[in-house]
Amino acid sequence: MRVFKFGGASVKDANGVRNVYDVLQKVGFADVLIVVSAMGKT
Repeated sequence: MRVFKFGGASVKDANGVRNVYDVLQKVGFADVLIVVSAMGKT
């Protein structure tokens, strides 16, 4: 299992969220735990 944590600047806007999706597409979604913390400047 792989764990990925994204938060702050990496999900601060739509482009950041798209980038997170692109990263996850490259590594695959099988056996992955994704943690998303607060968006930037909240």
